Amino acid sequence: MKSKNKTSRTPFEVKWHHRHDLRKWLEENFPFLREKSFLNYSSEDYALLEERAEEIVNACALVERIDIRARSDYVDYYADDWKKIKKAYADKDYRALGDALAELLISIDCQ
Repeated sequence: MKSKNKTSRTPFEVKWHHRHDLRKWLEENFPFLREKSFLNYSSEDYALLEERAEEIVNACALVERIDIRARSDYVDYYADDWKKIKKAYADKDYRALGDALAELLISIDCQ
């Protein structure tokens, strides 16, 4: 199902700091992650997550790889977030994906 959301449609790229760039990209492209509880996502929100799930997971994987290569202290800090995102994607569970992404945003804020 094609999403009808009128959100930004920019590809993810690292410009300044990988995790902060990911947070900004998620907020611009998927504002409902911040604005709503996953229980209140609309069918359009879920359609957008489904439509762009691979792009989202690839962006998250890039950020994870950057931390791993840099031997960052944050590899363990984000390990559960990355696992939840990958599992939700593998299971095609877009409710869980939205929830995992919302938790990731909180983790980045707390970091």
